[in-house]
Amino acid sequence: MESENLRLILPLLRPRSGEPTWYNLLLFIVLCIGLATLAVLYILRNRRQAIAVKKRFRQRGRELKLKPAQTTLLYAIAQDNQMNNPLLLLSSIHIFDQYVGAHTDMLAKSNETHPQLNALDDIRTWLGFDQVPHGHLLHSTRQMPIGQSLDLSPPNTDENDADLTWVVTERRADALLISPLISQERLEKDQRRAQRWRAGQPLEATFWHADGIEYVFTTTVLSVPASHQLALAHSNDVLHTQQRHFLRIDADFPLTLYALPVNDAQSLIQSLVQTLAAHTDSQAMPPSAGGANGAQNDFPINLENLASIQCQAVDLSAGGLGLISDAALPEAQHFLLDPKFSGDYPLAGLLCQQVRRYRSSQSYHLQTQFIDLPLAIENELVRLINQHQITAHQPTPASPSSSGNTS
Repeated sequence: MESENLRLILPLLRPRSGEPTWYNLLLFIVLCIGLATLAVLYILRNRRQAIAVKKRFRQRGRELKLKPAQTTLLYAIAQDNQMNNPLLLLSSIHIFDQYVGAHTDMLAKSNETHPQLNALDDIRTWLGFDQVPHGHLLHSTRQMPIGQSLDLSPPNTDENDADLTWVVTERRADALLISPLISQERLEKDQRRAQRWRAGQPLEATFWHADGIEYVFTTTVLSVPASHQLALAHSNDVLHTQQRHFLRIDADFPLTLYALPVNDAQSLIQSLVQTLAAHTDSQAMPPSAGGANGAQNDFPINLENLASIQCQAVDLSAGGLGLISDAALPEAQHFLLDPKFSGDYPLAGLLCQQVRRYRSSQSYHLQTQFIDLPLAIENELVRLINQHQITAHQPTPASPSSSGNTS
């Protein structure tokens, strides 16, 4: 009987979902309102921050005497790159070249006469970013000084144009203009060498900056705008590969250079190194001011049989020295410094090898590195060069003031 009653009511039973109570509905509404409020507050906060950053950017631009259009252009570049701190464009040369340099390259590829190119170049000059502070590493070819010399070679090869050094003659926003650092007469003779590069050719450039660091960058020949001139693409990835270990100072004294024969260079170098080392060890003090003269009796080579050239030393360090000469340099890789040298530095009888040579319009230039320099002479060179540098940079004593009390 009871089961029959259940069968009668079972069709009337159906599952029902739980309806939300007024409390749950109110909680959901409050949650939605809170999320919407947070989203609006986030947007408003970012908006206020963007307005504040833009205001500070314009204020800083006015302090730097930039024109409103220049400030607007820089801020637009910062927005395109979604910079967190656009003010770095006005204070950091590295950040400026990273973002503005990339924007300039993009404009140059699309339109070489785009008006923004000159505008960005003017901004760079006005901000002082065309000259890198002393001691700062170069990160872009846009920071290279006018007159910087560099060597070119195809990438991934050891070949270079040692006799045809190039010099930066103009630094535009879209390109770096370089010309060979030789006379017009020699250019006509070296017509084939000067014109070996063609538009579109990849190149690797190497240069030594005034701070004593070697830099390398890859580039491309954009065009040959004039005879004996190349336009190179800028590079924002300049690598420093080597830094000199010794302080280098400017010098100005005459020095005789002897070229060692190519065939007997290695044997002569070994004999001369041993002679110099033995003479240095026998001295109570390292040889200076002509200290190598005492070794002439047992000198292993007759200087009269060597080609000699009168040079002028232009820079000096404990690692090598730079020389210039009005006459052509002998075709040699290894040289002997005058054993009778009687200057302020212990250079008598030292051996050196060529690092690079080139010719300018009036002189022949040779950069050398010392070979197997005895430790005593190296230490003496370091001491004398450091002493010279300290003396040269000592402040001038102030003259007694005439406004003081006298008695």
